[in-house]
Amino acid sequence: PETAYGTPDDFKALVDACHRQSIAVILDVVFNHCCGDCPLAQMYPYNENPYFSTDHNPWGFPDFNHWSDCTKRCTKDVLEHWMREYHIDGFRFDYTIGIGYDGYNGVSYISWAARQFKNDVYLIAEHLPQDPHVVHSTNMDSLWHDTFHDQMKANLREGVYEHSNYWGDLDKTVKGLFFAADGFSDNAQVVNYTESHDEERVIFEALTNSSLNFDIAVQKSRLGAIALFTAAGVPMLYHGQEFGMDTRKTIDPNKLKWNKLTSSTGESLFWIYQRLSKLRKDHPALRFNNLEVMKKYSDKKVLVYKRWDLNGDIVVVALNFSNDTQYVDIPFPYNGKWFECIYDFTADVNGNSLSNHDIPPSSGKIFCLKKTW
Repeated sequence: PETAYGTPDDFKALVDACHRQSIAVILDVVFNHCCGDCPLAQMYPYNENPYFSTDHNPWGFPDFNHWSDCTKRCTKDVLEHWMREYHIDGFRFDYTIGIGYDGYNGVSYISWAARQFKNDVYLIAEHLPQDPHVVHSTNMDSLWHDTFHDQMKANLREGVYEHSNYWGDLDKTVKGLFFAADGFSDNAQVVNYTESHDEERVIFEALTNSSLNFDIAVQKSRLGAIALFTAAGVPMLYHGQEFGMDTRKTIDPNKLKWNKLTSSTGESLFWIYQRLSKLRKDHPALRFNNLEVMKKYSDKKVLVYKRWDLNGDIVVVALNFSNDTQYVDIPFPYNGKWFECIYDFTADVNGNSLSNHDIPPSSGKIFCLKKTW
């Protein structure tokens, strides 16, 4: 491990401590490229180096040739080392679109090699834009879900994100929320996220829209969390988003501002992430494959959808992406008492609907048949 973070024994102790708490450890590895001071890059002249290709990457770094037997043997050794010596449970592979795959080489070989050593190792590819064929044709378990991230950023900043995602596009929002719309066959095949090391924080991104102030930007972060935990897919958090980190993206040191956790903003965000984490843990409907859109109010930027499993657990979610309180009819599959999770009230549903119900600005409501909080 990087020496600034500690010794190998320190890291082994961390992994052991995580395992005692039933927490798996997933390592982020970069196999597409390396830095110029990497020993493998210095062993030969570059154009004679059996480890590297003449392909280019966006950063100008030495680019590994994953069709080379030398590179394949090296990556296999590296993966086995982390699993054998550190008991790593899974890997997230950086920039796999630059590595490529053909059934035998590249991502195909890397994921196969990892699986040979540890059959239940969890393998995630950062393959952007996402390509469901990667999980269908290799041993990769899942991909980062670009559709969810990009459309959610447009919704949360109330504008355009990366040229083709627009605030209030509910059709594209549904594609982000439901994996099947992008060609995936299981919710575990997509990793949904609103923040990562490669993008700006939600609060910072929202504030790039000059019409939004800090309080609204924080509310956008709350709304993004509600969508993240109720979408069909695996939710991923970037450290600090759960208590309001709002610094911009940088390659310079950028330590977590732990004092934010005890601020009123940080406490309110941390509460919502705790509540949503428990909700997802307690309600199998949110971990199952089913998602059905029940109502789209495009003019009000409100979306209502249902999540359910095969054993009677049902969750109804209403998201308001506008910056105004909206009054809408929320359909329900059953009449009777429903329990709302975020604002913590009981709703008596008649006629399979809550009529003219209010959804606060840039917020959402989550209704459950069973109260677990």
